[in-house]
Amino acid sequence: MALLSQLQPAIAVALNSLGGKMTKGVEDLYYLYASSHINTAVDAFILLRREHRIDGARLLVRPALETMLRLQAVRVRTYLLYRVLLREALEATNGLAA
Repeated sequence: MALLSQLQPAIAVALNSLGGKMTKGVEDLYYLYASSHINTAVDAFILLRREHRIDGARLLVRPALETMLRLQAVRVRTYLLYRVLLREALEATNGLAA
């Protein structure tokens, strides 16, 4: 937990520094989006753990891991990018409708 608490601010600064950079394409934008999503989940996890809200913190682990697995899949097999993007768009759409 101590290591995670020290590492997260550095990751946030690194992600913020990439905000205005030109990208090579959709793949780079997905890497930025996924990394930002993971960083947000880690930040919330740290805050909840500090407040001893363990059950709430546990709920953030799965979305972060799922995003990490998708990110790794896209890195290894770039052709999966559009399938992953479509699935996430459909999940977001279904989430709004519910």
